[in-house]
Amino acid sequence: MFNMNEIGRRIAELRKKADMTQLELADRLGVRYQAVSNWERGSSMPDIMKLPELASIFDTTIDKLLGERSELVLRAAEGGLGDYMERNEVSPEELQSAAPLLKPTQVKEIFEKKEISNMEKIVPLLPFLAQDDVDQLAEKEYAREGAEGIKPLLPFMTKEKVDELAEKGCEKNGIQAIQPLLPFMTKEKVDELAEKGYEREGAEGIKPLLPFMTEDKVDELAEKGCEKNGIQAIQPLLPFMTKDKVDELAEKGYDREGAEGIKPLLPFMTEDKVDELAVKGCERNGIQAIQPLLPFISEDRIGELANEYFERGGIEQIKPLFPFMEETDIAKLARKIIG
Repeated sequence: MFNMNEIGRRIAELRKKADMTQLELADRLGVRYQAVSNWERGSSMPDIMKLPELASIFDTTIDKLLGERSELVLRAAEGGLGDYMERNEVSPEELQSAAPLLKPTQVKEIFEKKEISNMEKIVPLLPFLAQDDVDQLAEKEYAREGAEGIKPLLPFMTKEKVDELAEKGCEKNGIQAIQPLLPFMTKEKVDELAEKGYEREGAEGIKPLLPFMTEDKVDELAEKGCEKNGIQAIQPLLPFMTKDKVDELAEKGYDREGAEGIKPLLPFMTEDKVDELAVKGCERNGIQAIQPLLPFISEDRIGELANEYFERGGIEQIKPLFPFMEETDIAKLARKIIG
């Protein structure tokens, strides 16, 4: 494979030997001087059609400029790529080596002339194909092999094409069939498919989509599901919801069903909201009624409740709080009892 750093070093050496500035070389070639600077730093390669001119300016050959001989590159630089491809077998290694120097249209021409269909041979050339050409290739491969078959193509496809294939695949085979596409889809399309899937299959049916959805859409579906089927029905959504929405649903659920009814929400609520509901529940129904909340209440709030309800009803009243109290709070209560 051609080494960009070595090619850049050779260009710099030949330019200096010719007593030319980067700007002068750029003017001769009809490019910007930043392009010459990028070549010499090994950040990019000269356009393949500039190679004959570059070699001529330095009175050398394309082979010497590149550091190795490639018939494929030589013919492409001379505009004879099509004829060369028709008359010669080209190895995958030669294609991969030449690809950084070829134009996207030339890489496409190679695909068409050689009818390359083996994915192992295609993958090294993908960074050098135009996105529209990758999209066309992906569409054909998707029709044959499904989402799994186009996994190597996905980082090089347009999001529009990924979205299109995902929608098609979802309609035909369901959400499970499009999982490889999800990291490359737009959030808008994931949300759209999630909404449709939720209507058909509920929260369980859209589990693969959840890590790729917007929080707003997860919150929206959670609220809808909660109103329709209760808190139990939205459990798969909980790790992906906003804390604000979980707290909101918890408050509504607590008013309807008490602490038992919001148990699935507790690990995802803010400590402040748990504390708030605990105080409300204690005032309304006593400490026994808030037992499901105890592992999630802040230590400070536990200490306050222990103090308050010890004053009201003595040690028996606060027994459920003991496993969650700090040693210092227990010691204070002990001193009260003794003293």
